This record gives sequence, structure tokens and C-alpha cells, in this order.
Amino acid sequence: ADYKVSLVKISDIVYLESEGEYVRMHLIDGSTITTLFRLKNMEAALPSELFMRVHRSYIVNLRMIKAYVKGRIFLSDVLKDLAPREVAQAFFDEYKLTPDDIMDAVYSNPKANHNLRNYSFFLADHLDNDYVHEIVDREIMRFFQRNISQYDYKGNPVCFVGQVACSYSEILISVASRFGATIKKIVRNSMPGLVAYHKEN
Repeated sequence: ADYKVSLVKISDIVYLESEGEYVRMHLIDGSTITTLFRLKNMEAALPSELFMRVHRSYIVNLRMIKAYVKGRIFLSDVLKDLAPREVAQAFFDEYKLTPDDIMDAVYSNPKANHNLRNYSFFLADHLDNDYVHEIVDREIMRFFQRNISQYDYKGNPVCFVGQVACSYSEILISVASRFGATIKKIVRNSMPGLVAYHKEN
């Protein structure tokens, strides 16, 4: 067999896939490179703050994850068998996905952000499960800490627009109250409000 040496920037790696004695490296331009390393060797060599092993066969570049955090964490737990069995099975049954399908949909598909957004709505239908409720609550808390808390939210009412906000409105209101924030409105679409504003002005 013919072998060659290839130089690859870490930032160009989307994810690594184990193929027994080899590892297939999936790059940002859509190309792949098969290496003579095992996945455990690659895991040890790559910076842990940038790469995470999410499955026995995959390591992903965390910076390539362009999606809703709730969906990302949930799918990572599903792949690592950390999610409750009944919740994981319900997810696979609803979307008819395999672990390989998830890796493709989330990490190498150009519509990854859209896919994760859709998967996150699965959680909205299972908020009665303690595990799901905790994930959503924790990540909305982080959203407030990283974003809302940077502004004078106590002196001004907060508004949220979009389907995600509407789907998790109950938890959103609960988290806001813990921060001392007042939510003025949560609406699915901003267009009606914009139309009304321009009619009055």
C-alpha cells in the first residue's frame, strides 16, 4: 500500500471516526484522511479543551458544534449512554436515527444548526422527565448568566421571540424569576408586533 504524510490543522478537523485499527479524519472541507492511529491515541494527543470523545467510535471538535446547547448536550449523552434509557429510546424511535446518523446530522452536515434546533424540540415534549427538565433548566440558567446578566435586566423588562423560547416558556419564566428579571412577553413571531408598531407610528 502507498502511504503519505499529510499536515492537518487542528482547526480543520470536524470529527474523528474509529475504523478498527485506523481512524478516519473528517475535515471542514468535506474531505477525509485515514490515519494509522487508533482513536485512543488520537484522544490522548488532541487538546482536551477542544476535542471530546462523545462515543466509543467518535471524537468531535467542540468548536465545530454550531447549535443549540441543550440539543448538543442531550445528543452527547445519548451517544455516551448517559441519558435515561427510556428517553434515548423515545428519541431514536421518533427520529429513526442511528448513532452514525446523529454524527452526520450534527457534525458534518451543512444544516447541523437546523438539525440540532429540531432535535431540541424533542426535549420540550419530555419536560416531565427529571433528566430532561434538569438539562433545559441548567442551560437556560447559563444563557442568563452569559447573556442577559450583561445588561441592566433588572431595570428593564425582557422580551423573548421565537419558537424555542415559547417551547420552554415555563422554565424561562422560572429562571428569570431567580435572576430577579421581569419578562414582559414571550412571542413566537415578532412580525405582528412590528406591523402594529408601524401602524401606530
